Amino acid sequence: MFDASGRRLYVLTELSGEVDVFDMDRGTLAQVCSALPESFSGPGMGAAVRMHPNGRFLYASLRGPGLIAVFPVGAEGWLAQPAFYPSGGRTPRDISLTPDGRFLLAGGQDDCSVCVHAVDPAEGALRQVWRMEEAGSVTSIAVL
Repeated sequence: MFDASGRRLYVLTELSGEVDVFDMDRGTLAQVCSALPESFSGPGMGAAVRMHPNGRFLYASLRGPGLIAVFPVGAEGWLAQPAFYPSGGRTPRDISLTPDGRFLLAGGQDDCSVCVHAVDPAEGALRQVWRMEEAGSVTSIAVL
């Protein structure tokens, strides 16, 4: 996922659960950030990475711990330490933000759920506001 300027590319690694930040001006890997809590010891199983429409927060879904990592994004596009929020479902495969950035949807691959989270515009924090079960094995979510 590119930032709005096209200067930074964010890649979520599946097995290690890291976000790699590439500096496109230099063509180099410039930052590697763990998207996993320090207390987690299993495979990260990174799945999806999405940028908030305001460009201030990067969201990453992690199937292993069932979490969504929320990274503050600095003015130059570098990531700060993430906060972690329950996805609301088991094995969060895909996430999607509404175009206005007010809500984040998370699809639970293994419990067939879709959870809607309200997004705090100042902090990027998530608060689950709705959950649908029996949605099928969710692997992708698109907000049109």
